[in-house]
Amino acid sequence: MEPQIDNAAAIVGTNGLISKNKNLIRVLHVDDETAFLETLKYIFSAEADFLAVDGASSVREAFEKLETHVYDVSFRL
Repeated sequence: MEPQIDNAAAIVGTNGLISKNKNLIRVLHVDDETAFLETLKYIFSAEADFLAVDGASSVREAFEKLETHVYDVSFRL
């Protein structure tokens, strides 16, 4: 699977994948409570236009996303 690429000028993440938008902070939020995951994703996305928030409901899903996407921050609550 090809990495997903945003827009604007390209940067290379620590996993070697390329992202084009250097103005966004790309966040991966991992939580097995899907309602909380979606709520936090909505709040972060609505409150800050400089955040691109993605969610994963399991460690396996998080690792799959890390193989194909570039993130600046990842966290689990």
